[in-house]
Amino acid sequence: MKKSFVSVSGCLVRTPCLLAPTFADNARLKAVQQAVHLGQWVLGEDSGLSVDALGGRPGVFSARYSGEQATDAANNARLLAELAAIPLERRTAFYTCHMTL
Repeated sequence: MKKSFVSVSGCLVRTPCLLAPTFADNARLKAVQQAVHLGQWVLGEDSGLSVDALGGRPGVFSARYSGEQATDAANNARLLAELAAIPLERRTAFYTCHMTL
């Protein structure tokens, strides 16, 4: 069986509006929408940072934490501002990456 892989980096595909509440749901939305558009299997991924002291925020909103036109610098600034009153020893976090085929 011959296998082939295609990068979507050069394809004109729409990015789905991510309104789902979980990384798994967002990864599924990406995979399904692109698979339908391209007519083949697609690996969808969603990932982000979850900060324990902030109740898991930014979580699924990591990329746009400081607003719809967010930048990495703006997201980092908002995160650090929200953590300002939190002692360093309580500033724990974890990274989640969920992939769906």
